[in-house]
Amino acid sequence: MIPEGVESVTDYLDVLKRYVLGQYIIHHETIPERAAQFANDLSHLPAAVPQILQATGIDKLYTHQAEGIEHVLAGRNVVIATPTASGKTMVYNIPVLTTLLHNRDATPSIFFPSKRWSRINLMNSTPS
Repeated sequence: MIPEGVESVTDYLDVLKRYVLGQYIIHHETIPERAAQFANDLSHLPAAVPQILQATGIDKLYTHQAEGIEHVLAGRNVVIATPTASGKTMVYNIPVLTTLLHNRDATPSIFFPSKRWSRINLMNSTPS
């Protein structure tokens, strides 16, 4: 059950800031929409990346995808916050595929919370 009055993402963020994450949030900003930006040069990524893209019929990556993939392959933690259908999944799938192409014995483990899990946490952290 979503708390009363939570009808939008902004409302949800307000509840999180007020009751759950307030002490941890240093800065919050809504960034205006802008035109898509594509990565024109993928030469800094492993050769397998363009091959994976070609095999899946993807012509090019968004800049957030190319930068995210580069960071994941370098072993860094990455958080990608973009709208639905903007290619966030590619940021972890391409490094997994790249690794598997070079090491057939590798075993990927991918964990992410479900919507139900996040709703349960919100309900348990919001005063009644």
